[in-house]
Amino acid sequence: MVTVKTNFENFFKIYFPIKFIFLFIYIILLNLFSLEIGHFLTKEYSIFYTVDSSIHYFSCNVNSANILFTLTSCVLNIKSISNLLPILITLTITLIKDLLFIICASKFLNNKGMLIFIILLAVHPYLGIYSLKYSTDIFANLGIAVLFYQMVFNKNGIYMNILSVILVGFRNNLLPVFFVYYLFLLILSIKKSNINEFFKYALLIISIYFITQIGTGSYDTGIFYDFIFTNQNPFSWYKAVEFLGLTHSFMSYVISLPIFLFTHMVLLTGFREAVFVHGFYFLIDLGLAGYLQLIFFILLSCFHIVGTVSFYYYFKNKSYYFFIVLLYIIPTFIALSHLRYFMPIIPIALIGISALIQKKLLKNLR
Repeated sequence: MVTVKTNFENFFKIYFPIKFIFLFIYIILLNLFSLEIGHFLTKEYSIFYTVDSSIHYFSCNVNSANILFTLTSCVLNIKSISNLLPILITLTITLIKDLLFIICASKFLNNKGMLIFIILLAVHPYLGIYSLKYSTDIFANLGIAVLFYQMVFNKNGIYMNILSVILVGFRNNLLPVFFVYYLFLLILSIKKSNINEFFKYALLIISIYFITQIGTGSYDTGIFYDFIFTNQNPFSWYKAVEFLGLTHSFMSYVISLPIFLFTHMVLLTGFREAVFVHGFYFLIDLGLAGYLQLIFFILLSCFHIVGTVSFYYYFKNKSYYFFIVLLYIIPTFIALSHLRYFMPIIPIALIGISALIQKKLLKNLR
């Protein structure tokens, strides 16, 4: 039986040392790789490369997107993510997020499965790279961890609710998942004729919506049109039609839909942003280093897909509203498909991989 005490012991005795050893290894490897093929080609994978526009978030512009992230950065006078303060903030949030997932995983896995999960969580290369990167993505990671914790342990107290609203203000991509989750609870409150819960969840729904509408960067699906139905990126639906040599008609889009969905699923679960923007030729042009990256990204995509499917296959009877978590990736799956947007779901995929190993490979070792 995995207890709360055991979870904390596992966190500090197993996860903690492995995490920092591999984080150090990744920093060394990335610097060596950058020197080998040129900094420009790998700056996106530099530990301290700003994935979001620093001018956009660090200029104290109250009209910017993700308003609470902007205001926090302004109050703390954060101008560069390579400074000590943003590094410590990011590392702290990462550790809290991973601890929450370790606690949640203990509800699904036995001791052997937990050991596998903790090791995978600590050594995962993409999670390692982002353990020190101060950006809105770390709040998306924490937001999904908090939501998953709420679902697993049925924790919907006032502090968790307030934290949820705050996290949506830090990363407005969290809007769909929290909106649907609280809408689901609101409907349940109607069925139970609980007027207090009804008004509570109604207020939460209103709050998380309006906090995303502050500033010019409000959550707006209108921007997705250009990424789907134009030739602005090599993996748009528009490009899928052209790939098949079809004219742009309704039936052409229907016929090309499987290609569009498949490529976006693979990109979302395994490929870096530069590939989504520039296409696979971006890697091929790098020569051997590019081909090695291509193989690694394909394997990573398969790993994440198998893990996600395994989680929902093995634990579908635990609670059907775990599927709400996947709403986080739906908008980006259709429009902006690269691994950074799948990152908050990676720990859930790792639980699925751990469950698969536990049930299939370790069943004779119990």
